[in-house]
Amino acid sequence: MNARRIVFLHCVNMTWYRGHEENIHAGSFDFARRHGFGFEMYNFLDVGRRHYGYVELRDKQAIRLENLGASKSASSLNGVLVVWTAPCRDGKGREVVGWYGNATLHRHYIQPRGKVKRVRRFTHPETKKAYEMGYRVEADIGDARLLHPEERLEFRIGPYPKGTKGVPGRSSIYYPSKQTSDEAEELRMRVLAFIKKSEAGPRRSKRGKSPAWKGQSQERKKKIEIAAVKYVCKHFGTGRNGRGYKIESKEEDNLGYDLLMTKDNVTLCVEVKGRSINDVVAEFSPNESRVIKEHQHGRFGDGDYRVCIVTDALNEHGQRRLHHYSWWTERKAWIDVEGSRTLSFRPSGATIAKMNES
Repeated sequence: MNARRIVFLHCVNMTWYRGHEENIHAGSFDFARRHGFGFEMYNFLDVGRRHYGYVELRDKQAIRLENLGASKSASSLNGVLVVWTAPCRDGKGREVVGWYGNATLHRHYIQPRGKVKRVRRFTHPETKKAYEMGYRVEADIGDARLLHPEERLEFRIGPYPKGTKGVPGRSSIYYPSKQTSDEAEELRMRVLAFIKKSEAGPRRSKRGKSPAWKGQSQERKKKIEIAAVKYVCKHFGTGRNGRGYKIESKEEDNLGYDLLMTKDNVTLCVEVKGRSINDVVAEFSPNESRVIKEHQHGRFGDGDYRVCIVTDALNEHGQRRLHHYSWWTERKAWIDVEGSRTLSFRPSGATIAKMNES
């Protein structure tokens, strides 16, 4: 990897970047906030085994390829590591959503042609206005990696104290090699180590659906609950194919969550619910509901609160599935980490949470 040819490009936060998504997080991107989408919506779409990426720059600003070692007359530069970042959904800093390795970076916006033009054409579902989405960077899909939302938890950029020099700011483009501060060098080295580690590890994939429900006794409910906690621990833990978190049980401490998970500078407080059924429905105690509301209002200080509901927890039908929800500040909703479903809470003695149908 050429240490000089690294650039960070900042874009709207999406889940798949393969087309229009309802639950995007626009952050400070004005166009996306107003229209509900950004031109980066196709950044990880396979077009003839290539990815074509877009980054929004002010007033048709050119990418300064000379900051990456190219001449001032060069129109494009090969062999660039492009690190894609997006605003965190809790409004605090940025997260790495993926990267293009060995990419071609273009100085100016490229108008799409042929198949790329056809595939990257988008018609807004409400206004019916059509957009031809150009690009500024391209790479082979074999050199690209889109991180699953759970993997993105592991690399956050900032927020930095006001006045910190040499770190990503308001601009959508950041050149680490042009910075001389210790913070900039630490960020550069940290992202290279993270990419190397991620490329060597297992990749997440989208999962299938779960089976239908059958009732259970209190003894069976307890068995389901234990199985759900074990499954979540396996998913996030340090074992094979786990996410590498150190996990401490808090089930007996009455804190409003079951598991405390830590990894590097990430702390998750996870409430686990188990089901033997397909329906994503769970009951929360008054204490758990109180903590959930505290987190929604920014008053929960233990860590990032998460709700994990495991359906078919006993794997009786071979289709056990983890539904992982986080609080999205911009949407003011609990949405699964893949950005597709919301979880609504309804007070009824104990609070009942149910996944909304799409």
